[in-house]
Order: sequence, then structure tokens, then C-alpha cells
Amino acid sequence: MTAETDAILLLECLQELLKTSVAKNVLFSSKGEMFILGYLYGKASFATPSEISGAMNVSSARIAALLNTLEGRGLVRRNVDPSDRRKIAVLLTAEGREILRSHREKVYARLNALASELGEEDLKEYIRLTKRIVKISQSSSAE
Repeated sequence: MTAETDAILLLECLQELLKTSVAKNVLFSSKGEMFILGYLYGKASFATPSEISGAMNVSSARIAALLNTLEGRGLVRRNVDPSDRRKIAVLLTAEGREILRSHREKVYARLNALASELGEEDLKEYIRLTKRIVKISQSSSAE
């Protein structure tokens, strides 16, 4: 095989992986909504829209739209930041926590089923290779 053929095969594998239900439910769930809920869950108090925008690497307009949707569903709340009235504080509601918990439970069940199907040896190899690919990708994108 040539380097070009290898690159094409790798791209095809990645494209097929991204089409799977596991990828859709784990990586791309709810167009970023679950990412925001998870990000807020990990914060000690609150986050600003600009923090969320930076973490997701998307525009502030996209964050505003997502927050509008989440707030409309009662999953987040926006308040004026008490320490700096020019900022908006985004907080996770109890209902948002419950939706996130339920979503994570389903994701973990899917991943556990996948891990079981792969078996311990293949799973360890997949994790090792994925970590290596991430490391290589991060170092090549820094250049």
C-alpha cells in the first residue's frame, strides 16, 4: 500500500465510524446541548457564555442560540453575574442535571455494550491507538 492509499483507507474508516449510532449518540448528541450541560455540571458555580464558546470552539451567536433553547426547556438559567453586572452567569438547573444524568446513563450503556463486544484485548488496543492518534493529531495541529 502507498501512503495515499493508507490515507484514503483511514479517512473512509473515520467516515464510517462517524455514521454509526454510537458516534451520533455519544459525540454529536443534541447539537452541542449535552456538551453545555456537561460543561456546566463540571463547574463549581457557573460559566459565562464566552467561556462556553471557548470550550466548544464555536461562535457566540451559536452559544446564544443553544442557551436560548436550553433555557426555554428549563435546563439552564441565565442571571446577571453578581460580581460583575456586565457579565451573564449560566447555571445548570435541577432538570438540566437530571437530563444530563439520564443521557450519560444511556451513553455509558452503549459504550459498555461496545466494549463487551470488542473484548478486553481489542478494547485496550483501540484505546491505545486512539490515544496515539490524538497525540499525533494534536502535535501536528500545533505546527
